[in-house]
Amino acid sequence: MKRKIAIILMTLLTLGLLAAPALAQSGDVVTATVDRNSVTTDETIVLSVVVNGVNARPELPTLTGFNVVGSSQSTQISVINGDMRVQGVHQFRLQPTQTGTLTIEPVTVTVNGQSFSSQPIQVQVGQGSAPAAPGQPAEPAPAPSTLNGQNLFVEAAVDKTNPYQGEQVTYTFRFYQAVNLPGQVSYRPPAFTGLWNDVEPMQQSYNVNVDGRAYLVTEVSHILFPTVAGEVMIEPTKLIIPGGLWQADTTLQTPPVTLDVQPLPAGAPLNFKGAVGKFALSATVDKQDAKVGEPITLNVEINGQGNVGSMGDPTPANDGNWRAFASDSGTYTEVVNGRLRGAKSYEWLMSPTNGGQLMLPAVEYSYFDPDTGGYETLSSEPVVVNVEGTAVTYTPEQPGTPPVVNSELRPMKAVTAVKDAGPQLVQQPFFWLLWLLPLGLVLGQVAHDKRQAHLLATADERRSSQASQKAEKALKQAGKHDDPFAEIGRILITYLEEKLHTSVRGLTSDGRTALLKTHGVSDRTIANVEICLAQAEAGRFAPTSRSNVDDLLQRTLAVVEKLEKYLA
Repeated sequence: MKRKIAIILMTLLTLGLLAAPALAQSGDVVTATVDRNSVTTDETIVLSVVVNGVNARPELPTLTGFNVVGSSQSTQISVINGDMRVQGVHQFRLQPTQTGTLTIEPVTVTVNGQSFSSQPIQVQVGQGSAPAAPGQPAEPAPAPSTLNGQNLFVEAAVDKTNPYQGEQVTYTFRFYQAVNLPGQVSYRPPAFTGLWNDVEPMQQSYNVNVDGRAYLVTEVSHILFPTVAGEVMIEPTKLIIPGGLWQADTTLQTPPVTLDVQPLPAGAPLNFKGAVGKFALSATVDKQDAKVGEPITLNVEINGQGNVGSMGDPTPANDGNWRAFASDSGTYTEVVNGRLRGAKSYEWLMSPTNGGQLMLPAVEYSYFDPDTGGYETLSSEPVVVNVEGTAVTYTPEQPGTPPVVNSELRPMKAVTAVKDAGPQLVQQPFFWLLWLLPLGLVLGQVAHDKRQAHLLATADERRSSQASQKAEKALKQAGKHDDPFAEIGRILITYLEEKLHTSVRGLTSDGRTALLKTHGVSDRTIANVEICLAQAEAGRFAPTSRSNVDDLLQRTLAVVEKLEKYLA
């Protein structure tokens, strides 16, 4: 017994020693660098955060003295000596808002409950000529009429109350402060349910004078995109003011803001993938001479104003002379004058299947322009490519063609006579019993095939009947997941697919709505489904609490229970 315990301890010690180098290199999980360490307030710097080996989103620290005016992300996959390596690259464009030696605190990545951090970075910032940072308003907002000389006051507003679904809305929170505070305030924005919110908020401070009293105004702006049509309520923003030694904390709260989100009009083109804004398209090739089967690279870029991160991807046209293979893609975004802009680039390998002067088909992409209220279609210029060679064809063998004989084969030797070995095999009783074995195998195979066919035919019904029970069980465990919001969204999508017997992962909100209506689901229940999915998506990136997760779990359980009445 003691010998077994000693062997186990030795094994654990060995594994620990083997794991030690990997743990020692944990600092390589996340690294942060800037493109330069000396700038002026007129310029921007690029903070590049590289996450190695894991699919995790970095957490930016509080950036004192900087505004985030743009961001982009990409994933690089490489295979070295048979090992696949994944590297996530996240870039943030920072605009200095003050001079001096500024410090970018460590960027953090959390993996399986363990946090990894980069090293802090120092940047020397000098005074520029421009008074305001890009993306920030030059003139402060007028003071609210309800201020009435209060020491502390908060308000919130949006720049548009009736946007189209997918159109940008800017939500602005303002904190008016006429007295000094004993500590740091705690800013708690709403969850932005029903709104896409994945852009770092913009922040600025300025001074105003109202009725002879000076106020320091702190303004925080969030760029949002409605993901559902109809009435969307933005819950109140809270600001926690720390109390003194004998005084409790004070909570300031803005009124809720309601949006009347307009659905996109009917008649969308077939290649409309959900892009809303104003965009342009360009396409180029790396060469215009190739050989049959030799791919050329088609580079396509869609850029403009709108939520480029969530719009669907274009697809290359195929006229039978080309085979398309996706190679790489990337997204870049920035905030210019308070509007989200960006570009989405694609690389496709186009392999010609025929020779001659081939026309590379134009790439088309449609978007909805909220200013005109109509759909627009972009199209690239067609490109002529000179392809050398002919298509590969295979000619079948003609009947009656004599087989090819290798003249080097030696003739076979004559077989010597076999001595009499007794009674022949067909005269043995067990020979005839062996004939029953194939019959038994055939009958067994037939029975097995029938059973498999029955199981396959009823697989959808069995999954559908068990979908509710599986979803409820999974939802009760979702709160323990590392990313509970993503898990709740995945469970609800899986439930819908098992009940509807079709994939819904690639569908837009309108597509899901139309599909559920064909099954008789009520408009109210469909709206609750979309709210759950939107809240699950928003919760992955917005600051949340345990109560947010529990509320979404209860809402999703209720939605599944309602859906079961329609889809049973």
